[in-house]
Amino acid sequence: MTDAVRGGGDGLVPAGNVIRISRDGPAEVSGDIEVVDHDGNLLFRDTRVLLCRCGRSGNKPRCDDSHYPEFAEPGALGTTRAVEDLGAGRLRITVRRNGPLRYEGPLEIVSDDGSQRVRAAKGALCRCGGSKNMPFCDSSHKTNGFTTEPDKE
Repeated sequence: MTDAVRGGGDGLVPAGNVIRISRDGPAEVSGDIEVVDHDGNLLFRDTRVLLCRCGRSGNKPRCDDSHYPEFAEPGALGTTRAVEDLGAGRLRITVRRNGPLRYEGPLEIVSDDGSQRVRAAKGALCRCGGSKNMPFCDSSHKTNGFTTEPDKE
């Protein structure tokens, strides 16, 4: 089983919550992470996880490498609100049925090459692969046919 399927946290909580947007691949999340379903039920807690951005994973919300080789996305940051002082604490990611990954909590989002960084406390990441404002959700999932399997989320 690969890291993409099982997460891979080592149990040591990093100093801050970071999402690195990988080129042509998943969102690499590290920190004090809690992932919940659309009803608020805990799916898992971890210190490192790879989250699907292309919408093709059979193990949503986790990446299972289904993006390769078709998903082509540069790993740059689109537009979102920045926050100055984030404080500390857990990052909560809510998996929306047939929609985005909503995040709440202190977070730094970093482009694949590290040249772009934004500090955010609340927002939504695209997981259908169709946003024109990647990695952030622009509601493309509402018109491009993106669906999730309710029994897995």
